[in-house]
Amino acid sequence: MAPHPTPVLAFFLLLPAAVLPAQAPIDGAAVPVPAGSGPAARIWDHAPNKEDAELWFRRTFELRVPVAAARLTVSCDNWCEVFVNGESAGTADAWEQPTTLDVGRRLQTGDNVIALHCKNLGGPAALALWLDWRDPTGITGSVVTDADWLVHDQEHDGWNKVRFDAARWAKATVTGQVPAGETCWGGKPHAVAMKNLGLLGPGLRAIAMAPPAPAPAATPLPEPIVVDGQRGRDDAAGDHEHPLRSLSAAIALLPALLTANVTIELAGGQVYGDTGGHGMPKDVLQLAMRMRPGIAVRIVGQSDGTHARPVLGWAGSPALVLATEGEWQLENLQIGSFATQQRRGVMAQGPVQLTLRDLTFRTRSDADAGIHASRGAHVALLGAIRLNEHLHGKAADETFAGVVATEHATVKFEQREGALLELGNGSLIASYYGCIRLGCATARITCWTDSNNLGVDNSGRIDLHDTTTTLCARKQSNIPIGPEHDGHILAEGARIVIEGDNDCAIALQKASTFTCNDIELKGTFRKTVWAMSGSTFVGRFLGDVTRVEAHTGAGVHIEKVGGTIQGPLVASSGGTISLPDGTVRRSDQ
Repeated sequence: MAPHPTPVLAFFLLLPAAVLPAQAPIDGAAVPVPAGSGPAARIWDHAPNKEDAELWFRRTFELRVPVAAARLTVSCDNWCEVFVNGESAGTADAWEQPTTLDVGRRLQTGDNVIALHCKNLGGPAALALWLDWRDPTGITGSVVTDADWLVHDQEHDGWNKVRFDAARWAKATVTGQVPAGETCWGGKPHAVAMKNLGLLGPGLRAIAMAPPAPAPAATPLPEPIVVDGQRGRDDAAGDHEHPLRSLSAAIALLPALLTANVTIELAGGQVYGDTGGHGMPKDVLQLAMRMRPGIAVRIVGQSDGTHARPVLGWAGSPALVLATEGEWQLENLQIGSFATQQRRGVMAQGPVQLTLRDLTFRTRSDADAGIHASRGAHVALLGAIRLNEHLHGKAADETFAGVVATEHATVKFEQREGALLELGNGSLIASYYGCIRLGCATARITCWTDSNNLGVDNSGRIDLHDTTTTLCARKQSNIPIGPEHDGHILAEGARIVIEGDNDCAIALQKASTFTCNDIELKGTFRKTVWAMSGSTFVGRFLGDVTRVEAHTGAGVHIEKVGGTIQGPLVASSGGTISLPDGTVRRSDQ
């Protein structure tokens, strides 16, 4: 279970009355080993709050020379068994006191694997591990938990052996960083203790133990923490006179539990080619930290004399920024440099609150997202959010950058006046109870691919609340508005302008709905509305209306037409079309 303070003055440990044994190393006498590697990632799978979860982890690595000594330290909330090259090395059942095992004799020259069977017995779960070794010449090495570990929720034959096909195993989810020597939740180890309630059984005696000594006072953080890729050094203090070089070094300064707001300033006019690699990969900025409620980390770009924003320009990972825990704010930055390997910009996943203010995205793909939220994440948008806005007039292949909300996640504007959204080649996509809500003053969405400008399916929802929204699907066969499979688009108080030359402007399928106050068609559309399979359209058109179709129980209800109804109106198989003058066209007519 997750850590919490224990406000008692004495602790009691239950032990057999006759013996107080010391725990022997698993492989014999202790041997000198390096004092410890750097920070390890706190990992689990995508659902760290699932109670009674049982997971299997593994990580392979290569040793080119024999080791003289090796020590493995693990902290797991709540229980784990450690395997080295298929053999059990020991168990750990108290995250408050990391377990250390001597595993030198279990390692071999060549390929090795560390594997763990882990259980969560209630509350949030976590795992952190450090393996440190020394060879006969004194050269040291280490393996720690990180994003390269694999995880599965089922046991498979040979899962803890080196030779094992793990192609169907998933990458572990990183939920934070843990300094060496601390527990998986951060903080110094402390005794596992029980309070004496007078219930000691035969042969047991209580031994009083002092509570853990208070941690030394933390070094005050600079305010703000300053990062300058040209002037900085990652061993500097991080203030204006002595800036850091990388964002990861700035984040590494933060305590395991954040109790006060922090601002990180990023010098403008520069392309930052990597994160720095401190406690995270060099090609993905990992934002994961435990914070008190209402506490946030703000990463804000400073413009240079030419008003150039700092650019997060690394490439190679599935996303440039991955936020999974805590409350983070990104402001006045450019995400991506339009390199071909920069396919996804910002990814929010799990219990995280992420605020994006005045951001420009330069990512490129066939169908990926500049902003991607999943698994209950909440992304708030403020100011001007622009994704490849320079492509409204012309776009090459692999320049798509959309906005996606899926698996109960939310992407939402929290500002109207002065706020805007621009997608030069992209779509809004909501699925699996994900929700995208605009509410900004204006939005312009152009799409050059086969994707609908507004794509909603599988119980997703898009709300264009009070936003003047301009849509343009550049492919004639494409459809600007296309909800399906119980997808829903709400546009109360909005004004939608649909531009282009398309076969159909609005298509609804399979129990989807679309309601809107005002729709203006600017272009040529052979069909205005096409609906089927129990879908429903309710809206008003400011100009002419061309062909309208309703099939298989669908309903099209046009409340107002500013121009003329050119038709034809086609209803079949239980479909219904109603017009402003009260005329109703049914499938039997």
